[in-house]
Amino acid sequence: FMAEQMGAAEGAVVDLEKSRKLGRPFFDHAKVVKDAMLLFNWWTFGDSESCHDNIKSNYEGIFFAGNKILKKNAEVEVAWFNALKAACEAIYKFLEAREGNIWMWSGKAAG
Repeated sequence: FMAEQMGAAEGAVVDLEKSRKLGRPFFDHAKVVKDAMLLFNWWTFGDSESCHDNIKSNYEGIFFAGNKILKKNAEVEVAWFNALKAACEAIYKFLEAREGNIWMWSGKAAG
């Protein structure tokens, strides 16, 4: 289910870029959100090795378009990006600390 939804979201961002109907400032926001959503989709990977590479790439990806947002130095947009970045950093660090055993997790010893 989620893989289908993520594919649709990624396709929508690509379509927005190709159509040029969404201005560049808003496209940067859409790209950051897409990369963040992919980061939160960690559980769709079957093993820690493929997950590690993908979550690292997705975490780093938020900064590519995010830096364009930060360079505009608009207070509201900077605050928005920093809030999303903090959430992404938290999930990235959580996964990084547990990547060796997260697929065997039963939820009984959450920590």
